[in-house]
Amino acid sequence: MTNRSQNISFFHPASLIVSVGGIGHIPIAPGTFGTIAALPIAMLFYHSISFSSPLEGALAGVFLSLLIYVIGVKASAIYMQRTGAHDPSVIVIDEVAGQILALAIISPLLWGGELSAEYRWIVLLCNFLLFRFFDIFKPWPVGWADKKVKNAHGVMLDDMFAGIYAGGLQFLVMTILV
Repeated sequence: MTNRSQNISFFHPASLIVSVGGIGHIPIAPGTFGTIAALPIAMLFYHSISFSSPLEGALAGVFLSLLIYVIGVKASAIYMQRTGAHDPSVIVIDEVAGQILALAIISPLLWGGELSAEYRWIVLLCNFLLFRFFDIFKPWPVGWADKKVKNAHGVMLDDMFAGIYAGGLQFLVMTILV
């Protein structure tokens, strides 16, 4: 079985990484599904590791996002080289890295605070929507990275900027309201 973009097997490690286990092959809104895939990853990460402080948890989340970024750059470079496509919709590892970065920014308030389960789900939904907004509408520097950085770093970088915007804006709003 080969990808729609040809020249690389669905089961090739780079293909599985960039498509987050095949999620990127969903024909409708693969970026949205890639963003959704980041939520259980983040929840598992924050619930399975004990952090001594909310700041330590946030820094660990940033590290996880950067690790996914590095792996995503390498896998995306291989995938794009093998397929000849620049930033195909199959690549959704960038959404995972960006969404996890957005969640890392708000993690001291989300996981370190005393939020009720109902409010936590609202916060996660708002973070998801903010990330998708910035990823789709691409304000500067999100759009700059998307248009000007024409390699695997560009594929990943625009979503990292979107994650910074989404997490930063939500952190600001939550700090004022909570």
